[in-house]
Amino acid sequence: MHPDLVFISILDTCLNRHPYHYPYERDKPLQIANAGTRAQCLLSLQQYWRPDREAFASHALQAVYYLLQTTYDEFQPSDLRLTVRGVVLSMLNHKKNIAIQMAGSACLYHLCKSKRINQLTAQETRYCVDRCLDAAENHPRMVQLQKNVWLTVCSDHLLQSLNFNIFRTCEVALESMVNTRDSSVSRQSLYFYEWERAKIFLLMTIAVVSILAPKLPTEQSHLLATNKRYVAHLIEMINENLANPDNGHDNFNNFTVKFTLSALWNLTDESPVTCRLFVQLGGIAAAFGVLDQYQNNTSIQTKNNIAEVKSLKRRIVHHRYVRTVLELLESDLMPDSYVSSARHIDVSYFAAGILANLLDCGPWTFEPTSDHCNQSLILAVKRWPKALLTMVAYRSFVPFFVLLKQDDITGAQMWAAWAIQHVCISDKQNNYIKLLLSQGGQEEFSRLANSRFAHPDAVQLAHSVLNLIKECGCESSKLKN
Repeated sequence: MHPDLVFISILDTCLNRHPYHYPYERDKPLQIANAGTRAQCLLSLQQYWRPDREAFASHALQAVYYLLQTTYDEFQPSDLRLTVRGVVLSMLNHKKNIAIQMAGSACLYHLCKSKRINQLTAQETRYCVDRCLDAAENHPRMVQLQKNVWLTVCSDHLLQSLNFNIFRTCEVALESMVNTRDSSVSRQSLYFYEWERAKIFLLMTIAVVSILAPKLPTEQSHLLATNKRYVAHLIEMINENLANPDNGHDNFNNFTVKFTLSALWNLTDESPVTCRLFVQLGGIAAAFGVLDQYQNNTSIQTKNNIAEVKSLKRRIVHHRYVRTVLELLESDLMPDSYVSSARHIDVSYFAAGILANLLDCGPWTFEPTSDHCNQSLILAVKRWPKALLTMVAYRSFVPFFVLLKQDDITGAQMWAAWAIQHVCISDKQNNYIKLLLSQGGQEEFSRLANSRFAHPDAVQLAHSVLNLIKECGCESSKLKN
């Protein structure tokens, strides 16, 4: 061997998997690119990520994947730095090469898995997610690749880090969902085991959207929420579950319905256009159908958003819908050894929000009557405990102010006051109180607290909120100064 030789590759040769070392002493150290040891694998990855070395890049990634799968705990921090760099650059420079994208995405799964994501810097995390999204966009019909991507991204630790482009992640996840309806990846065109893989990544994409959508700024959320394809697809998924009761309400179907309704709730929030789409595409009937078939899945938040839109809320003023919501309102009175009392109040609270907004439409006489619903709402709010873990997050309090003005609809007024008190009382950073003040909330509660026509219980709630504002020391006058 030439004495000046400093690098040799035996990758993809008969010595490929052997931990080969040159047996003789040399004046210059010899670097060996191979798949035999961790150091040799990482050297191969650093050498072959370039655009003109795709065959070797694929071999190097496969070797690294095997090491990550079997000996991740032996990787030192410096090894992880090199691994992330090599995988990211390989995927970036070979976006259309399916073999590299498959091996690279499998590596990223093991690098980002669970708490392992904490070993990566914020920039490395973003690079990893970006390469996953590139793969999902460039190969929308490759089921196994899509599964690799969304199993990687749908990680609690990764999603909580927020070290990536949230809007793009939601958008690509929604596109991946829609593409599963394409005939080339439909259930009829896939073998059973392929369809099972498709179901897994489909659930992951829905979960990603339901988790990340609330974290989007309102204007970005609206860009996604006003896309008719996305809303139609989510409603179609619900209807598909309802139309196939023989599949059984197993964990997969329950989680699918739960995350789909959650995604719709977050996309319709503060978006009248999306609420209108939801109604036009049959979303109300679909959501109530879930309540009929899935007795243990009482996700009714989506209809809460619809009920806030003045031009749409009358669509829910129907004896069947009102009766169902009233039953859910009173679910906190029903003892259930399998469901915590907090969970019952959660359901009751969201049902109350729907009724409160429907009562603002004016009286109705069918059973249950609007008067009966109003009295039931008053009783529900009065029996809820003040101290509860926060059940919901709000972007704006403006929709509540309409109800706070209704001195003649006590139930709706009390629900709005209790809802605002609920999120403010457990917010140690006082962000909700600051939001309330910035939107004129102190004036609204001052009016209610001094009203001669409001119910005493509503007035008492108003005083409670004003006391919270006073205790935090950030009244409207101080904010203006």
